[in-house]
Parts: sequence; structure tokens; C-alpha cells
Amino acid sequence: MALSRRQFVGLGGLVVASAVAPLVAAGKSDAAGFPSFDAAQEVPLQYMSAETFVPLIGQRFLVHTNAARPVILTLTAVEEIKAPAHTAGIEHFGFHGRVPTASGPQTTTFALRFHGQPGKYLGQGTYTFESSTLGKFLLFTVPAGRGMRTPSCTAIISHIVQ
Repeated sequence: MALSRRQFVGLGGLVVASAVAPLVAAGKSDAAGFPSFDAAQEVPLQYMSAETFVPLIGQRFLVHTNAARPVILTLTAVEEIKAPAHTAGIEHFGFHGRVPTASGPQTTTFALRFHGQPGKYLGQGTYTFESSTLGKFLLFTVPAGRGMRTPSCTAIISHIVQ
């Protein structure tokens, strides 16, 4: 199929527009309120471990939402989550066999537990957290204990060990 010069230039314009559109959209929050990512202001979570957060237990974090004022959450716990031990052999219901051991990458996983202000519930989603110590970073949080007097939420972080 032969393309005319006009068609070629037109298709080239579409390619450039489709490559630039996500970059422009990344600098803004959309109608659903998903936070934007500004690499100049935000710290990548990949460089943070459980040990990074342990000294910050009791510290307040500003959580930027669609509301005019940020929500304040206090870090209450940092919990390491251990991967289940894999068994090489198994005996169940009289059957004997072998279970393959995990061949995937090793991971380190930990949970961050936060408590909020009474009456200020934070829904499940990704938010920009701001700390005077760590700067800004994105966290996906899940609400926990909605029936409690003080709302709480949890973020699970998992890193592949290099």
C-alpha cells in the first residue's frame, strides 16, 4: 500500500500527538481526582524500606486528596510481612507428593498502618503523602476499621530484592 506524502505527514502528526498526550496528562489530576506525579518533587518509594519508616512511628503525614485541605494521618505501626515457608514434600489425605519450591524473585514486604482524625475517612486509592522527613511520595491505601472511633488505613509495600 503506497502512502502519499500528505497521508504520511498526517500519520506522523498523529504519532507525535499520541506520544505527547500522556505526558501532558501526567502533569495534571484528572476528573476522577487521581494524583499527578511530579518527579522533581516526589521521592520514589522503591528506595524506602521498613527501616525507613520505623523511626517515623508517631509522625504525622499530610495526605493530599481532592479536598481543599489535606487529611492528616499518623503512622502507628510498621509491620514486616514474611513470605510463607515453602515445603518440599507434602502428605495430605494419605497422598504423598512433592510441592515445587518458589523459583520466583525474592521480595521484602511490609505494611504501614495509619490512624486518621475522627470523622475524616480516606477511601481506597492512591494518594500523595507528604512528610517533613521523607518529602512527597505516592501510596496506595486501603481503609481499615471504618466502624472505629478513629479511622485507619493500611498500605502494603513490596520490593523485589535485587
